[in-house]
Order: sequence, then C-alpha cells, then structure tokens
Amino acid sequence: MFILIYYLIIAEIGSLQLNNIGVNGFNFCSKNKNLPDLCGHIKDENGLTKEHIACEPGVLKRKGELSYSYPMTEKLKNHILHLHNVYRNDIASGTTVAGSLESKFPIALRMRELIWDDELAYLAHVQALRCNDQLIDICRATRRFLYPGETKASKMTNTEITAIDFITEVLKSYQSQKSEITDPRIQMHLHSVSNDVAKDFLTMIMDRISRVGCAISVCRNCYPESGDRTK
Repeated sequence: MFILIYYLIIAEIGSLQLNNIGVNGFNFCSKNKNLPDLCGHIKDENGLTKEHIACEPGVLKRKGELSYSYPMTEKLKNHILHLHNVYRNDIASGTTVAGSLESKFPIALRMRELIWDDELAYLAHVQALRCNDQLIDICRATRRFLYPGETKASKMTNTEITAIDFITEVLKSYQSQKSEITDPRIQMHLHSVSNDVAKDFLTMIMDRISRVGCAISVCRNCYPESGDRTK
C-alpha cells in the first residue's frame, strides 16, 4: 500500500514570529521552561496534553509493515509544488466552474505560491512510517506553525508505480472534488476536520497556505482494525 502524506500550512507569512527559535534541528521533544509546550493547546478527552507525533510515534497506530520510503528528491519536490500551484492558480483566476449550479469560484486576491518546508516534510515522514492513513487528531505542531493541516491518501496496488505518477493521480483526484462544491463563495470558507465535502480540494486551494511538506512510504501486509499494532 502506498501512503502519501503532505502538509499544507495555514499561516500568513507576515504573521510568523520565530523569536530567535532555531527551526533546523527539528527537536520537538525538548522541555524548555522558557517556551510553551508545543502541544499545550491540544488536549485529549481527559483534558491532558497530547504527545507529539515526532516524540511518540505510537500515538498513531501502525497499520502495516514498512518496505521503504521514497527519497524526496528535488525533482519530486518541484513536481509536488508545481501541481499544487497550477491547481491553485486555476482557482485564483476566477474562471473555474464549480459543481451542479455551474457557478464560478471567486477570484482569489491573496492566493500564495507554495514553497517547500523541510520541517513539515519531516513530520509527514514520521507519520508515513506508520503505514496508517486514518484521519485522527494528533499533535504535529511546530514552533512556527501551531496548527498545521494535512491531507492523506493511499493506494492499494500489486504493480509498480512511480512516486511522481502516484502524486499526480492523487492530486488530480483532489482537484476533481471541485464538482462537489455547489456554492463556492460559501463553501470555500467552511473547511474543517468535520467537513466531509471536498475537504482535500478545499485544503489544497486555501489562500492562506504558504508552506508544504510531503512524504511517501511503501507498506505491505496492511492489517485490518482488529489487527492494530502500536509498536
């Protein structure tokens, strides 16, 4: 089973406050009394702070055996960015027709060109290693982005497929979700975890998004819910 996980970060570039915090070490587990807990804003059902996925991978149950991870080459990164930005530009133009009412998406005044983020790609990699594409509420915050969003996809196949072909197929399927949008002026602003209508498409075209990171793992012997493993 192929698992594609890529992160789309909802943050305005001008609002990022690094405050001299290093962002290249990817240290999500250190306890610094001078800094707030990365996951302090994310609680479980008992009101306790959730563990960070990069510190405790077991918070995301393992669903299969990892065969290998695709290396995220410059060619692959550029392909991911190119597809995202092409689809975003199409929507931003104001000429793209939505669903059954054939209404057009409004012109986007602040649609950003996405750029690659290695820190987010690392977090995507940590999750992809678990061979689990279920949507669950876990902490994957960073010092720069407290509320990173994500979309995930998987493909069951017995034939060889390249990473570029897989990504192209997945993002095309997300783009096709625009047909589910009946009132783009309203629905474009309704994206949330609880919204099941075109949620991958809406995440992909959010105008506030500025960063993206991706990882792909190839897994085998993926087991059903009753066979969950946590190690």
